[in-house]
Amino acid sequence: MSDTPIDLKLTEGMKVYANYIARVIQNTMEELDSKNSSNEKVEQRDHLLRSAIYTALYSYQYYRDSEGARRFLEHHLASVPDTWEEPELLGGLGE
Repeated sequence: MSDTPIDLKLTEGMKVYANYIARVIQNTMEELDSKNSSNEKVEQRDHLLRSAIYTALYSYQYYRDSEGARRFLEHHLASVPDTWEEPELLGGLGE
């Protein structure tokens, strides 16, 4: 099987992966903000964040096996803004 454009994009490394997950989370939070007033429930936000991360990880893992996962991954990878700064490791990693 030859590498597809998405395969080549994913081989660029963990920084692309980080941007992808961040974009999924950002899109989820924007959707939540558009549906809720300023009285957003913390439990709902936390559940949506966990679900966004899980969905990002799942689609990344199974994009070759699932058309839906592939479309989800491609959509979010394509929507990462070019203006985003490169991700950096946070302190406290212990290395």
